[in-house]
Amino acid sequence: MIELNKIHNCDCLEFMKTLPDKCIDLVLTDPPYNLDYNGRGKIKKHNKFANDSLTDEDYKDFVSLIVKELSRILKNDNAIYVWIDWRNYDIWLNELRKYFNIKNCIVWVKQGFGMGQCFRFQHEFCIFASRGGV
Repeated sequence: MIELNKIHNCDCLEFMKTLPDKCIDLVLTDPPYNLDYNGRGKIKKHNKFANDSLTDEDYKDFVSLIVKELSRILKNDNAIYVWIDWRNYDIWLNELRKYFNIKNCIVWVKQGFGMGQCFRFQHEFCIFASRGGV
C-alpha cells in the first residue's frame, strides 16, 4: 500500500521499483541535469548532486531507466512534467517519446540569473507529456 503525504529520503529510482504498476496520478520531477554542479562561487552553499557528473553514455542509460520506471508507475490518462536544462533536453525528449505523447515545452522565465557564470541562463525547460487523453 502506498503511503500518502509522506516524504521518503532515498534513491528515487530504487523507490520507484517498489511501487506497483500504474499507481501514480501525476509525475512532477526535476532530475539531475548532469552538469557537475557543485556550488561554485564565493560561498559554497551546496554539496555535489548525485548522478550529476556522469559520462554522456551513462547519463543516457540513467535517463532511460528513470523514464521506463515512470512509464510503469504512471496511471493511464495522466501527465508527466520533467524540468530539464537545455543541454540535455534532447536526451529526455527522445526517451520520453518512447512511452508518452509529448504535449509541449514549458519555459520558465526566471526573474533573476540562474546558477553559473558568464552568460547565465534566466530560464529552464519543462517537458509536458502524457499517456492517453490528457
